[in-house]
Amino acid sequence: MDSYVTASQGTEVTVKPAALENERQSPVGRQRGSATDILTPRASAGIAGVLLAMFALLTVGVATGWAPLASLDHAVGRWAYDHTYGHQLLRQFWLTITTVGQPWALRLILLATAAFQAWRRRWSIAGWLLATVVAELVLAPSAKYMLSRPRPYWRNPITLTGGLGYPSGHAAAASMFVTTVTLLVFTTVSRRPSRWLCVGTVTVTCVLVPASRIFLGVHYLTDVLAGLLLGTAISLSTWSAFVRHMPRAPFTEVR
Repeated sequence: MDSYVTASQGTEVTVKPAALENERQSPVGRQRGSATDILTPRASAGIAGVLLAMFALLTVGVATGWAPLASLDHAVGRWAYDHTYGHQLLRQFWLTITTVGQPWALRLILLATAAFQAWRRRWSIAGWLLATVVAELVLAPSAKYMLSRPRPYWRNPITLTGGLGYPSGHAAAASMFVTTVTLLVFTTVSRRPSRWLCVGTVTVTCVLVPASRIFLGVHYLTDVLAGLLLGTAISLSTWSAFVRHMPRAPFTEVR
């Protein structure tokens, strides 16, 4: 820093470099941090552990036929069925949501994003996205064989689908998708409005897609809750393994 003494007052004045002075005078500054500032490996692993513990407890409750859970499943299922059956517009709405939110569609979006990140030579992000998709693709369908729980039975079903019920594959993929996209956005997108627009959009997906499975009568509430817990835990677990190798987070505007 440079300094000088004024002739009239005899006081020393410090002159700061122009770049620093402009940064200080500007009402909006810019900060850049590590990707671990978003969610540290320890924190993400800890949250994933809690979610997996909740998943295990829920699984035990379902497996043992715990009465409060069974009553909740049937009450919510009946309410959702009654509000959809016979209402063609609602039925079509939920069928559209469940089709758009197919697990394979959400996985393909993340795989395409991984390819784009690899093209930009962001290998750690691409590897994380690929590992997350593969983990969900293997673990979520495999988890269905823990209980081999059948889907809800209705004399007049709203729609027909096969396979086992617990946990919901749609819910697992949706929660994995929204968690992964949220972390990705905060890692790669600098503008706050764009961040929150992306996060808001995928959050709506995470809410509507699992809900569609209940309103269409193809899953119990506990199926969906288990899927949400499992999918989120998968994404956070892979994040904790890859985050230390992520590129620095982008500049963000701060006031």
